[in-house]
Amino acid sequence: MSLPSLFDYLSEADALTIMKLAEGEKKPRDPSILGAFVKGSLMMGAATAASFGTLQLAKKVYEKTQGKPIPTKFLVPAAALLGAGMGFAYPTYKAHELEEIHRAIQAKRNRTQGGVPGK
Repeated sequence: MSLPSLFDYLSEADALTIMKLAEGEKKPRDPSILGAFVKGSLMMGAATAASFGTLQLAKKVYEKTQGKPIPTKFLVPAAALLGAGMGFAYPTYKAHELEEIHRAIQAKRNRTQGGVPGK
């Protein structure tokens, strides 16, 4: 007993059209483990550089408008708020990074096993 052919259900032109469409589809690229670490490091570095630049700009503007450096009584609460913000952002970022690494490992396992689930 053999299985029926695709041509038993569709005309040759329709079957060839479907086959051409299937050939044209590209698989989405699997995420890489190294890419997850590199992307995260670059994002954290960019955020640190942007916050440093913003603080330097605020310092220059304050000195230009007031004629004196920013008082410490303003810097301590600002530093505490920035630290708290990073305290909330970092675990969120790490959870996202771990999920991306998990997907990359799972994709590599699927490739190694020939894409057969459940092995």
